[in-house]
Amino acid sequence: MSVLPKFKPAWIKTDIWKQMIDNWNTPTWKAKSKRNKRIRSKPTGGKHTLASQSYATAKRKAVKDVTHPL
Repeated sequence: MSVLPKFKPAWIKTDIWKQMIDNWNTPTWKAKSKRNKRIRSKPTGGKHTLASQSYATAKRKAVKDVTHPL
């Protein structure tokens, strides 16, 4: 985290950026970050998107597939 002051985005005020870095260096934040990194690395078990179809369309197709299997 010590290199972060060099990479401050232009749109963030310096005092806010320093507060953010201070917060990221707390044990609580580091524990949350470590936990969330572990969670993100787990497989999700499938896609979370419906592509370009609506939820209603996806639901209709799913019901059709269940009620009329091949």
